[in-house]
Amino acid sequence: MSAKKIVKDKNGLEWNIRHVNEGIEIALCSGDVKDNIVHVPECLEEQSVVGLADRAFYKANKIQEIYLPDTIKYLGREAFWGCTNLKKIRLSNKIESIPEWCFAYCENLVDVEGFEHINCFSSYAFYRGYFIEKLVLSQKINYIGDYAFSECGFKSIVCGVAEENGNMIFARCNELKEIEIVQGSQMVPDYFVYGCEKLKKIKFADDITSIGNYAFGECLQLKTIRFPAAVEQLGNFCLYQNVLDSVVISELLEDMEFGEQEASFVVKPILRVIIDYNDRHWENEERYLYYGDMLSELPLYETASRKMVSWSQNLAQDKMPETFFEYLTTELGDWFRTALIEASEPFDFKKPICNNITLYAKWENK
Repeated sequence: MSAKKIVKDKNGLEWNIRHVNEGIEIALCSGDVKDNIVHVPECLEEQSVVGLADRAFYKANKIQEIYLPDTIKYLGREAFWGCTNLKKIRLSNKIESIPEWCFAYCENLVDVEGFEHINCFSSYAFYRGYFIEKLVLSQKINYIGDYAFSECGFKSIVCGVAEENGNMIFARCNELKEIEIVQGSQMVPDYFVYGCEKLKKIKFADDITSIGNYAFGECLQLKTIRFPAAVEQLGNFCLYQNVLDSVVISELLEDMEFGEQEASFVVKPILRVIIDYNDRHWENEERYLYYGDMLSELPLYETASRKMVSWSQNLAQDKMPETFFEYLTTELGDWFRTALIEASEPFDFKKPICNNITLYAKWENK
């Protein structure tokens, strides 16, 4: 490769160019951008422009539209990072991969032509940088990296999940209301739509077999979820911090021999009990009693100064009384009253406390 030099195109824009094996690689240098629209040249110095360099348009925040010629085969890292007024880009049909941070922080980007040719989205490719109403990934996807579409503005997503995936792909897309995962995905990755606070509807392909850790955690408006019968593995805390009305899973997940039948597991509302301890270790402790079937235990966080913020318990299906507090008082008697009123140390939550009841606890710093 040769050293960079500056060349002016026919529109008066100056470009840093560098000769590479198949042509030249360029980055915008300076010039008067007419109407805030850039048409990247097909050739400079009688050589084809085959790529954009790293940070080619980095923080070029006045540009609103960019058109790439079909000679371009690749984009550099952070090529359009921070182009906050970029609304439209036309990609070359030869581009198949979006590199790391390429369109990050493009806060007004709503139109990407040539998107259907992309089969690889590297980490943070569109982080906070794509605000189309509906995202459709109908093409075969080979790879989606960490945070590739995190914190984007989609309201609806139809996607296939790649053979290899990073974490947090669509995390914290705070306008997202529904997502459909199409056939051939098989595995939903870790933290898939974690923290999508408006998500209400998830439709799964029938052939999905595995759900990743925390995949649907903190989706606070998600009230019902039906996992396909083919699912053989639910990741740890895949519904972390959610309060659902109903969860449908295959009974195979409960080690029951019922073939492909499904069973509903109802998660009931929360009963809150607040205890004011005088003990120096447990002052102002709050205990939140959950009742209903949980898909996994709550995590345990041990700290030097700790506050118990939640309990949960798991009861056999169809044996839930109407008044959970009265039920526990009746079933557990003195132990329950002591635990609520007098105890200065927590119970060992790892073992059942009565018949089929198991309590779990979650701890965090004050």
